[in-house]
Amino acid sequence: QVMFSNINTNQIAIQVAMTSARIDLCTQLLKDNKNVISDRCFLSLAYADEFDNEMCEKLLLMNKTFVPLFPKTIIYLQVSAEESVKRFKNKKMEGYDTFDLEAIRRRISRYEFLLNKVSELSISNVVRINAERKFSEVYDEIRSII
Repeated sequence: QVMFSNINTNQIAIQVAMTSARIDLCTQLLKDNKNVISDRCFLSLAYADEFDNEMCEKLLLMNKTFVPLFPKTIIYLQVSAEESVKRFKNKKMEGYDTFDLEAIRRRISRYEFLLNKVSELSISNVVRINAERKFSEVYDEIRSII
């Protein structure tokens, strides 16, 4: 609730809480011999506007230190800042995110920075998917990977 409210909360605290939640959930699922597919991982660090590459690097180190298991595969959906703004406006998502093109460009840059660090986490497979195509094409590509 805090993450999606207007409460001014420390983004580092939110990232620590999210990392802890992922560790707990994944540990339990793996203990039960379940496969885990998640729409969130350490890449979520890129979302906080106030994080620069240096802060992302520090939080990545935290993840490397405390997270017992990283994904084998990361599927990264690539969408331009311009397309993001267009989609937000089409869905009338005011209040959910920003229509600030430069802010979205900075966020994409942070994602790219973190994706270039995955080798440090022993993640062997990063698949970049052009998500500006029709939904059915993107869906079929992701499904073929999973």
